[in-house]
Amino acid sequence: MKKNESIWSVSEVNDFIKPNEKLSKSNLSQGVYRQMIERVLLEHLDELKNHGVENVGGHYYFEGTDVGHPLSYVNTHYGVATFLMNLFRVPKNVDRSEAIQMIEDGINERFDELFFADSGNPDYDVIMGLLEKSKNMGDKNEIEAKKYLEKYHGHLIESIIIVSGTGGKLDKSGVDIVVNTKGGKTINYQVKPFQFYKISPDGNAVIYKVKGITPVNELQNRWIFVNGDKALEVKSKNLKPGFFQNDVMFVPEEDIISKSPNLKAWVPKN
Repeated sequence: MKKNESIWSVSEVNDFIKPNEKLSKSNLSQGVYRQMIERVLLEHLDELKNHGVENVGGHYYFEGTDVGHPLSYVNTHYGVATFLMNLFRVPKNVDRSEAIQMIEDGINERFDELFFADSGNPDYDVIMGLLEKSKNMGDKNEIEAKKYLEKYHGHLIESIIIVSGTGGKLDKSGVDIVVNTKGGKTINYQVKPFQFYKISPDGNAVIYKVKGITPVNELQNRWIFVNGDKALEVKSKNLKPGFFQNDVMFVPEEDIISKSPNLKAWVPKN
C-alpha cells in the first residue's frame, strides 16, 4: 500500500481553492469551488426534499420555515473545504480543476452519507459540527464583534442574533448581527476584519486592508471592523468609499475612537 502523505491545512486551501470566492465573468478560474458545491446541491434536490430541506432562491431552509439549514453555508466554508480535501485524498500536486473534480465526484458518491447521516457517521458529524458552529455562533470575527457589543452595550441589549450563513434576506444584504434593544429598537450590523487603521490629519480614520468589499446598503445600520480583540464601531451613514479599494475600505467622517472604548489609535511600524 502506498501511503498518502498529503494533509491539507486551512491556510493551504485558502490559497488553492478559495471557497468564499465568487464567480467572475472576466476570470473563469474564480469561484469554481463555490460553483461546484452549488451544482452538487442542485443535482440532489430530491434527496434534500426527502430530508425536509428546500431550496429558496439558492439558499437552503428547513422545509416550511424561514430557518436556514447549515447546508446554506457549505459552499463558502474553509473548514469544510479543508476536510473534504483530506477526506477524498486530494494530492498536493494536482491543479485546481482536478482537485475540485475529485471533491465533486466524492460528494456525489456519498451525498446522503455526508450530509444526512441517520446514524453517527463520523464524517457527517465533522461537517455538520463545522456548519452548525458557524450558523449558530458565527465565525471568529462575528464572535469577537458579539463580545464587543455585549461588553459595551450589554445594559441596553435585549437580544443579539447572528444571521450570517442562514441565507435569509438580512444575510444576503450584508447583515451579520442583529441587535434588539430594550427600548424596542433594531440595529443591523455588518462585520468585517481589517489589518490596521490610522488617523488622518483631519481627524478621520482610514481603515486599511478590509477583507471583502461589501457596499453599504439601506439594511445596514452600523459596521464593526474587527482585528483580534480590537473593534471599530461605525454608523453606516458616516462611511464612504476609501481612496484605493484594494487597500482602503472606508473613511468615516466623524471621530470613531470615542465610540470604541477598547481601542486606541495604533499603526504598525511599516
